[in-house]
Amino acid sequence: MNLQGMISVLLTTAGIGELHYIKGATTWYSMGFSVYICYGTLVLYYGAILYIVASRRRFLESGKILETLTCIGIAGGILAIQICFLDVANQ
Repeated sequence: MNLQGMISVLLTTAGIGELHYIKGATTWYSMGFSVYICYGTLVLYYGAILYIVASRRRFLESGKILETLTCIGIAGGILAIQICFLDVANQ
Protein backbone atom coordinates (compact mmCIF):
# COMPACT_ATOMS: atom_id res chain seq x y z
CA MET A 1 0.00 0.00 0.00
CA ASN A 2 1.31 3.46 -0.85
CA LEU A 3 1.63 6.38 1.57
CA GLN A 4 -1.58 8.07 0.37
CA GLY A 5 -3.50 4.84 0.87
CA MET A 6 -2.15 4.41 4.40
CA ILE A 7 -3.02 8.01 5.30
CA SER A 8 -6.52 7.52 3.92
CA VAL A 9 -7.02 4.32 5.92
CA LEU A 10 -5.71 5.93 9.13
CA LEU A 11 -7.91 9.04 8.77
CA THR A 12 -10.95 6.94 7.85
CA THR A 13 -10.41 4.69 10.87
CA ALA A 14 -9.89 7.68 13.17
CA GLY A 15 -13.24 9.15 12.18
CA ILE A 16 -15.33 5.96 12.36
CA GLY A 17 -16.80 6.93 15.74
CA GLU A 18 -18.27 10.12 14.29
CA LEU A 19 -20.39 8.39 11.66
CA HIS A 20 -24.06 9.25 11.56
CA TYR A 21 -26.76 8.00 9.25
CA ILE A 22 -29.08 9.78 6.86
CA LYS A 23 -32.28 8.12 5.71
CA GLY A 24 -32.50 8.12 1.94
CA ALA A 25 -35.37 7.13 -0.32
CA THR A 26 -34.17 3.52 -0.58
CA THR A 27 -31.64 2.99 2.23
CA TRP A 28 -29.68 4.63 5.05
CA TYR A 29 -26.38 6.36 4.23
CA SER A 30 -23.44 6.73 6.56
CA MET A 31 -22.00 10.22 6.65
CA GLY A 32 -19.24 11.89 8.61
CA PHE A 33 -15.51 12.57 8.54
CA SER A 34 -14.61 9.04 7.38
CA VAL A 35 -16.98 9.21 4.43
CA TYR A 36 -15.61 12.60 3.38
CA ILE A 37 -12.05 11.23 3.54
CA CYS A 38 -13.11 8.37 1.23
CA TYR A 39 -14.72 10.83 -1.18
CA GLY A 40 -11.62 13.02 -1.11
CA THR A 41 -9.38 10.02 -1.78
CA LEU A 42 -11.50 9.03 -4.77
CA VAL A 43 -11.34 12.55 -6.18
CA LEU A 44 -7.55 12.72 -5.70
CA TYR A 45 -7.00 9.36 -7.40
CA TYR A 46 -9.34 10.34 -10.23
CA GLY A 47 -7.39 13.59 -10.67
CA ALA A 48 -4.12 11.65 -10.74
CA ILE A 49 -5.47 9.34 -13.45
CA LEU A 50 -6.68 12.31 -15.48
CA TYR A 51 -3.31 14.05 -15.13
CA ILE A 52 -1.31 10.95 -16.10
CA VAL A 53 -3.40 10.24 -19.18
CA ALA A 54 -3.40 13.90 -20.28
CA SER A 55 0.36 14.25 -19.81
CA ARG A 56 1.07 11.01 -21.71
CA ARG A 57 -1.37 11.60 -24.57
CA ARG A 58 1.51 11.83 -27.04
CA PHE A 59 2.01 8.09 -26.58
CA LEU A 60 -1.57 7.33 -27.64
CA GLU A 61 -2.65 6.95 -31.24
CA SER A 62 -4.45 10.07 -32.46
CA GLY A 63 -7.79 8.23 -32.70
CA LYS A 64 -7.49 6.89 -29.16
CA ILE A 65 -6.99 10.25 -27.40
CA LEU A 66 -10.60 11.39 -27.73
CA GLU A 67 -11.94 7.92 -26.84
CA THR A 68 -9.73 7.71 -23.74
CA LEU A 69 -10.58 11.22 -22.52
CA THR A 70 -14.29 10.56 -23.14
CA CYS A 71 -14.17 7.43 -20.96
CA ILE A 72 -12.33 9.32 -18.22
CA GLY A 73 -14.85 12.17 -18.47
CA ILE A 74 -17.81 9.80 -18.18
CA ALA A 75 -16.23 8.11 -15.16
CA GLY A 76 -15.67 11.53 -13.55
CA GLY A 77 -19.28 12.50 -14.18
CA ILE A 78 -20.52 9.29 -12.58
CA LEU A 79 -18.22 9.85 -9.60
CA ALA A 80 -19.48 13.42 -9.12
CA ILE A 81 -23.14 12.39 -9.39
CA GLN A 82 -22.73 9.56 -6.90
CA ILE A 83 -20.97 11.84 -4.40
CA CYS A 84 -23.51 14.67 -4.72
CA PHE A 85 -26.70 12.63 -5.08
CA LEU A 86 -26.55 9.59 -2.78
CA ASP A 87 -29.84 7.99 -3.86
CA VAL A 88 -28.90 7.95 -7.54
CA ALA A 89 -26.83 4.77 -7.15
CA ASN A 90 -29.84 2.85 -5.78
CA GLN A 91 -32.46 3.88 -8.32
